[in-house]
Amino acid sequence: MNILLKFLGIIMSMIMPRKLKEHLKYSLTRIKTIMTNKKELKIFWKILFFPFDFVLSLIFAILQSLIVLILPKKFYSETVYNFHEFYTDITQRNIGRKVALKRVCLRRELFTKGCQKRKCFGNKNKDKTFFVIRPYYFMEANELATTVSNLLFHYYRSLQHLTYAVNNGYIPIIDWRNYGTFPHQEEMPINGTTDCWEYYWKQPSDYTLEEVYQSKNVILSDQNTRNYGYIPEVQFKSPFNNYAKRLAINCPKYSELFEFNDITKTYFEKRINENFPEEGRILGVCVRAMSYGSAVVKNHPIQPDMEQLKVLINQKMEEWELDYCFVTCESQLVIDELKDCFEDKLIFLPRKRYTYKPTSEDNVLYEDGQKYQTNLDYLTEMYMLSKCTCIIGGMNSGMRAAIIWNKNNYENMYIFDRGNW
Repeated sequence: MNILLKFLGIIMSMIMPRKLKEHLKYSLTRIKTIMTNKKELKIFWKILFFPFDFVLSLIFAILQSLIVLILPKKFYSETVYNFHEFYTDITQRNIGRKVALKRVCLRRELFTKGCQKRKCFGNKNKDKTFFVIRPYYFMEANELATTVSNLLFHYYRSLQHLTYAVNNGYIPIIDWRNYGTFPHQEEMPINGTTDCWEYYWKQPSDYTLEEVYQSKNVILSDQNTRNYGYIPEVQFKSPFNNYAKRLAINCPKYSELFEFNDITKTYFEKRINENFPEEGRILGVCVRAMSYGSAVVKNHPIQPDMEQLKVLINQKMEEWELDYCFVTCESQLVIDELKDCFEDKLIFLPRKRYTYKPTSEDNVLYEDGQKYQTNLDYLTEMYMLSKCTCIIGGMNSGMRAAIIWNKNNYENMYIFDRGNW
């Protein structure tokens, strides 16, 4: 019966004008409330419609059972998910028919072309199985992937795939080179490579991509976001302090396989020596600039306002007996406001930042020729954050990486938990 109602809901949403649909939906909801506002009425309607409801439910149950028997498990579950999302797009998200259908096609593309595959590329290494960690299937924003994820979100996606490889005895290798232009890739080679992963990190094994793609047993990873259960899920889950503790405990043994290359490590150490005092206890503060801009970042954790943030920094510095405050943020406006408040106690990394309130459409920091340096400074900030005595901040991809790289050595952690936008 529920499936029939969903089909009827989709048909109504697709053929009716929006105003008429909204009026009818409101009217039906009110009528339902009026006609079932007493226990006796509810019982009456259940008895009246029981035969019809029973027959329809039985028919749909038989049809579903036949579909389950005929269709492969993966195809069935993906189809059910796609139908549910299409229904939600049409009836609840108020997405137009054309866009909703386009999103269905993009999901099918992601589930088929971007799914995990076993391949044989040659006769090398017959006694080994390689696991190629591929990037997210959609490299550019579209009707389904409406934003381009930052570098450390891609990093954590790759870390999830790494856990699967390690726990199944496969040899992992990252390939951000052969599956389209990676969003954070520059037009020219960086540090002698065109693979954006190798701009900053070493490969997690001693094998090269060239050798892997001549080997007999190769598994190409799923290009979707996957949670395998070995480390916390990719999506940020409240309560965030519990999520952060699980990151600190479960992730470091895997992240050690993602070692920074020598150029990146040298840059980190240089910036630490230039900006961190030789002695003193430091509070790390992770601030997301977009949260203080003119756009709401949907499904991201809500941050405290600036006054609340200042009060919290003062409180934690006193409570945890800290000498300095190191702030990571891509907005110069936020840095300047905190500098006025904390003066010589404030530490920040000199770098290119937004000098205005950014929106989700801004990409001045990620223009061609600027991407590598922006991401290198971003990684440096988070690495420096991982070296602080204690940490506070809103949960985001950078905060997550700092917690992982700290290897559970923070004396205290406090994560803002005000839900998501």
